[in-house]
Amino acid sequence: MMREVKYKSLIDAVKIVFGENKKYDNVKKILTILISLGFIAYEDRFSKIKSMRGKAFFRYSDDDGVMRKGFFLDGLKQRMRA
Repeated sequence: MMREVKYKSLIDAVKIVFGENKKYDNVKKILTILISLGFIAYEDRFSKIKSMRGKAFFRYSDDDGVMRKGFFLDGLKQRMRA
């Protein structure tokens, strides 16, 4: 995400990708982490979420093996908790 976006628009995009019938509480947690790391700025619920980085986090030309392993391990962790 490089452009400014409102929180509602972000949630709408996440719903399109992952489906309408899910809870999106994790989005708030992820935003909190990104704010604390200084990657994004989000002043209040009426402001836009702004990227503080000069380039994208992931480019399609990057090797996605590390990212795939991370998603796989996260999926295993979630299943172990169930």
